[in-house]
Amino acid sequence: MRKFRKFLLLFSISFTLSLLASYAWYSNRPPRNTLKVTTHIEYYDIHGNTPMELTAAMKKEAATSNDGHKYFGVTNWNLNYRTTLAEIDGLHFIDKADIALDIIYHLPNRITSEGEDLYAQEWNRFYTALYDHEKVHATIAETHAKELYDAFLSRKDFSNKEEVRLFRIQTANKYFENIRANNRQYDKETNQGETQGARLRSL
Repeated sequence: MRKFRKFLLLFSISFTLSLLASYAWYSNRPPRNTLKVTTHIEYYDIHGNTPMELTAAMKKEAATSNDGHKYFGVTNWNLNYRTTLAEIDGLHFIDKADIALDIIYHLPNRITSEGEDLYAQEWNRFYTALYDHEKVHATIAETHAKELYDAFLSRKDFSNKEEVRLFRIQTANKYFENIRANNRQYDKETNQGETQGARLRSL
């Protein structure tokens, strides 16, 4: 009887350790599906000490947006995806989705000379408002990238691989257009950020 109890105790300890090891492996294993968002800023240099000088410099040096126009601040985005298909019991679906969203801010960098800068406070106010405006553009893109990620994995009932591929293309195009449309609407509502303070004022 004592040997049997000892056997049960050793078995329980061994089983518990095995479960802990399995849980540790499961917790640390690479995720099957990923959504990666990266952001970085690219600056363009400008000079000036008055609203007129700075505005002229930004119009000349500003980056071009995805829509082909120049703006004082620009948020471009690149959304790429890769999927793996699977089949279970004759039903096809997207088994794995990797989505990468790259956000690139293009913002002005004011170069100043040594000495007192009477326009520093106003410039800092303008730049903060402009950057805050651009960050909402990034949020719009990230929101729809997450929705695309969820949509890819939402259906498990396609009859063949071609149906899955068509679904993938149509779904991606839908969310790409959602990003573009919502960014256009946001700029229209804020007048490219001017209603949020992204406009230089005279002292």
